[in-house]
Amino acid sequence: KPAPAPKKDAILTPEQLRDCVAQEQRKTKATDAALKAKAEIAADKAEIDRSGTALAQESGTLDRTSEDAVDAFNAKVDERNKRIEAYEAKVAAYNKDTEAIQTMDEAYNKSCANRRYDDRDLADIQRKK
Repeated sequence: KPAPAPKKDAILTPEQLRDCVAQEQRKTKATDAALKAKAEIAADKAEIDRSGTALAQESGTLDRTSEDAVDAFNAKVDERNKRIEAYEAKVAAYNKDTEAIQTMDEAYNKSCANRRYDDRDLADIQRKK
């Protein structure tokens, strides 16, 4: 038979408080990493957009009779396509990480948020880091 859920106004035990502090630290670290990834994704998107504009302009003046010019242009298109694939992979990973952070947040809110604790227990935990 599972133990009954603690009442919301129950004071966290030192062990529960340690777990809550660890959960919060993991969530903060994951959030910081996601924010960094989001900035990288935005920079990648800007570069993809810039290169798309440049390729569109170059395509208008491309000497299609020159095999070297066409090959060079196609190489730039291939490079941009690789960047797009990498961008899409980063977006997918970011979305997965965001879902994981949401799950962490829900778990933290369920077991830790708005729960009381003894300030001395928190001081002990912080001192032992």
